[in-house]
Amino acid sequence: MDVIGINSCTQKESSELLRLYDARAAIDALDEAIVEAKKRQVEGESTNHRDEWKPDIDPRTAVRARVMPVLEREQVELQKELNELEEQNRKYLARIERNRAEYRAIDQEIKSRLNRAEQVYKIINNMDIEELQQWMLAADEAGTTTAD
Repeated sequence: MDVIGINSCTQKESSELLRLYDARAAIDALDEAIVEAKKRQVEGESTNHRDEWKPDIDPRTAVRARVMPVLEREQVELQKELNELEEQNRKYLARIERNRAEYRAIDQEIKSRLNRAEQVYKIINNMDIEELQQWMLAADEAGTTTAD
């Protein structure tokens, strides 16, 4: 196995371990705790602040206690965003349905006009030349033709 293959395999296995143990959330919580500790240290509160961790508390429980409120806030925000997107989708769907109804009505009107044009074409096509000329003359005298 070459270096690239080993690197790829290592990355794949590392990603699987991170996913399996939900390490990203724990690392984020640890990072948040470090940032908070540094902030307290800069503010001079480190000597007066009680340590929240106790030896009898399971580390996973302590991490969950810190991470769960963050995750719950994110869940609320994501749910709000999801609700907004669903409402927007409902509006889009209603607009699409209106457009479809309009297109169906327009399509029906076009078909109706085409059928009428076909009927006129058949009538004119079945007329003999003299009858057609008389009809055109009568229409011209009545002012119903559009030709100038």
